Formats: sequence, structure tokens, C-alpha cells
Amino acid sequence: MIDVTRLAGSAGVLAGAALLWCAGSYVAAPTIGERLVVKGGEIARCTAALKSAAAESTEAAIAAVPKPRQIPDTGAAMRQIMGSIFGGYPGGNAYMQRYGGQFEQFGRSIAAPLEAQVDAAREDYNAVVSRVRQVGELNAAASGDVCTCRARAVINSADGRSGVAWHVGSLGFISAFPVSDWQSAMRRPEIISQCEVRA
Repeated sequence: MIDVTRLAGSAGVLAGAALLWCAGSYVAAPTIGERLVVKGGEIARCTAALKSAAAESTEAAIAAVPKPRQIPDTGAAMRQIMGSIFGGYPGGNAYMQRYGGQFEQFGRSIAAPLEAQVDAAREDYNAVVSRVRQVGELNAAASGDVCTCRARAVINSADGRSGVAWHVGSLGFISAFPVSDWQSAMRRPEIISQCEVRA
């Protein structure tokens, strides 16, 4: 005959062991989740995606900065105009060889205030482009830290911790969210807002 008392005792031990296993899985979920993320290459994939996005957004931001206008060489233009006026007369070429430099200087002196404005605009443009590049480099350099932060935020969230606990507790047979899709879990807006780069 089957001893019911032994069977009940064995069921109690199994239930207790299962309860301890589930509790241990929940407690160990953050540590195991971090190992799953690192070994699965999720942080490396996230880092590569963020670096690529930083490079693209930097180039787009630079392209959106208005470029300063280029002004023509007014000295050469003045010399050419005066050469066309005097060139048709006898001795016109000799006259232009002698006084052409003065016409060039006069043309440049007329445009000097405009060139100063263009130079200032070019310096402003270069400063803005330099700042945009610095921000892009900062974002690219911080992408590994941002991805690590996002992974930890996912793991420590309520559904993240329980998902990892289910995965661990079932010995990998149940792969609930976020274990089933780390990348989309790490792109959720509430996760992104926790791990922003301050430029």
C-alpha cells in the first residue's frame, strides 16, 4: 500500500523547495539579468546602434546649420572691369599693368566691411559646427554607459525583474518579456528618459 503520510510529506518538501526556488529566482534576477544581457551581446548591439544614431544626427544637425555666404573677389572683379574699359584703347594694356594693382586694392577696400561680416559669420558657423560635433562625440562616447543604464533600468523595473525571475525559475523554458526582446525593452520611453546624456 501507499503510505499517504509519506506522500504528503514529500509534497510538502517539494512545495517548500519550489517556493524557495521561486523566491531565490526573484532575488537573483538582477544579477542574472545583467549576465544575460552582457553574454547575449545586447549591450554591444545597443551601443553600436546609439553610436550610429549619434553620427547620423550629428551630420544632420551640421547640414541644418546655415552656411555663411561666399562673396566674390571684388579686387579681381574691379581689375577685370577696368581692364575691359581701358583694354580697347592704345596703351590700355600698359596702363592696366601699371595701375591694375591699385584697382584691385580699391575693389577690396570697397568690400572690406562686407568681408568682415562674412568672416564673423564664418567664425560663428565654425563655432556652431564644432559644438555640434562635440555633442555628437559626447553622445557616442557615452553610448556604452547609456546602454548599461538602460539594461539595469529594464532589469530593475517591476515587469523586468519578474520576467527574468520567470526565465531563471523555469530554467530557461519561459522567456517572458524582457528576456524575449531586450532591445525593444531598452527602447521604451520611460527607460530612455532615465538614462539620457546631458550635453
